[in-house]
Amino acid sequence: MAEMFNPVSIALHMLNAAILGTAMYFLLYRPVRAFMLKRQNAVQSQIDDAASMRAKAAELQRDSERLIEDAQRKAAETIAQSAETAERRAAEITERAQDEIKRARASAEADIEKMRIQAQEALRDQAADLAVQMAEKLIGRGITGEDHTRLVGALIERL
Repeated sequence: MAEMFNPVSIALHMLNAAILGTAMYFLLYRPVRAFMLKRQNAVQSQIDDAASMRAKAAELQRDSERLIEDAQRKAAETIAQSAETAERRAAEITERAQDEIKRARASAEADIEKMRIQAQEALRDQAADLAVQMAEKLIGRGITGEDHTRLVGALIERL
């Protein structure tokens, strides 16, 4: 048992442990620690990148929603303008149709008036011819142009 507690052996074991600990520190701990720090920084960088990408995605989504709202608003405005234009166009067409109807009616009334006047003139001519024929039969002689004009004027006044 005396050899177990040999101070030289204990000192050598302690020196051996110190050398082994120092060697392990320089050979294992520092490279592993550097690797872990590098890995931690890389992961943190990826997390930061993901957060910034998420923020950009959210901003792009807001922009997209804004663009969609603008497009919907513009579409609604376009539809409203189209409806307004259609209403104006319908009013113009209706107005033109009414004007055309008025012109057609005025033309028809003018034609009717013209036909009425022609019918009256034809009736006068027939009445004058009848009057001349009757007068010839009654008088038994021929009527001159002056007599004819006078008789027609008198007959027209009576009609």
